[in-house]
Amino acid sequence: MKNKKLFFLFSVCCLTIFSCKTNLVETNNLDIEEDANWKKEALHRIDSLRKRELTIIVKDKNGNSIPNAEVKINLDKHEFKFGAAIDKDVFNSPHTEKYKSLLKTYFNSSGFENALKPKRRFSETEAKAAQIISWFLENDFYMRGHALVWENRKNMRPEEKKVMNLKGITNKKKEEKVISLLSQHFTHALKKWDVNCWDVLNEPIGNHQINDLADRNTFAYWFKLADSVRQRSNKLDVKLFINENRVISGTTPNTYSRPSEYKKIIQSILDVGAPLEGIGFQSRIKHQFVSPGQMLERLKSFEEFNLPLHATEFEIRDSDIRTYTIEERSALIEQFMLIYTSHYLVEGIWHWTFYNNTRNSKPWALFNYDGTPTVSGEQWIKTMNTYFSSSYELKTNSNGELIKRVFKGDYTLSVSYKNQLKSVKRTITENNALTITLE
Repeated sequence: MKNKKLFFLFSVCCLTIFSCKTNLVETNNLDIEEDANWKKEALHRIDSLRKRELTIIVKDKNGNSIPNAEVKINLDKHEFKFGAAIDKDVFNSPHTEKYKSLLKTYFNSSGFENALKPKRRFSETEAKAAQIISWFLENDFYMRGHALVWENRKNMRPEEKKVMNLKGITNKKKEEKVISLLSQHFTHALKKWDVNCWDVLNEPIGNHQINDLADRNTFAYWFKLADSVRQRSNKLDVKLFINENRVISGTTPNTYSRPSEYKKIIQSILDVGAPLEGIGFQSRIKHQFVSPGQMLERLKSFEEFNLPLHATEFEIRDSDIRTYTIEERSALIEQFMLIYTSHYLVEGIWHWTFYNNTRNSKPWALFNYDGTPTVSGEQWIKTMNTYFSSSYELKTNSNGELIKRVFKGDYTLSVSYKNQLKSVKRTITENNALTITLE
């Protein structure tokens, strides 16, 4: 009997291991045979979703059409947000001008990795961030704020940890004290930083120690608090996001339950009328591969909320169990960028590690310390130039017209003909017919 029980337990363990392994195997290799098919479908969605038809008509001052006029179409800024998260020292380098050039060329959005977090309040890190952010605002970057609260001791300030560790008081009293302390960062950060959106609540699936103390839903409380502070600060345009990891990009066995856990938390916040206005997905890919189909289906599963989606912390990150080859890293970066931009609710992508600073060399960064691209950076640039460029040099037809399908965004349109030159700025969000008259 004892041997039968041991055999049964052994069989169950083997079945469990096989089941987990099967979940990993389906994402363990890049499917080269299906590559062209998923990419073709993604590019079709991108064309329909992200592009519009631009018609340019060139005339002279008498209203006559001008054939063979030279027209330069230059995309100054994508509507879609291509972002890079930065650290406090990004402009404290002999290569700062190179970084600025890269940021302006290949990105239109940014945000800080750590500088705006609660633990950095009133620190040297925060002071450096205050000096840096002005450049991004002057150059019209969309900025994310990260983050207002984690419900976990390890992410708290010393005075908050002290309260959490108090003995001899009720959970209710402990909850009141720590919420009062945590709320200080909401008032400080929402007033201080001119960002476009905030990660209000970060990683709630694994960080819920205040919610565990409380009778109320503290997840919802944080959004209501953020809303109250932004109203008092006259910053109603600032959007309030939730942020979580290993939901779209995860490959380990426990990943498969995380989307449903995340959705339950989101729904619990919305059910009590809290203003959750966007969903963030930390998007590090480690250990294995996520197929294009899996990634798209996971994104689709969040369509029920009809909220903006952000990929907040993207990188192909090596781990102690896997180092990605050049081919794997390149293929995954292209896949990620195309799949995310092809979903209608996705507003933007933020790569987490912009560059290798002098303290630590990370092969998953986009750029080396001197500003030269890493393998990841080369693929980011290649993908941008191959699939997301909208800069052209064209000529009008015999009717003085040209028609071009372009990405939605801000443009400089320049027309030249027989030493006459005229440039105009336009934002293209819908099909647009524009007449440019040369004087």
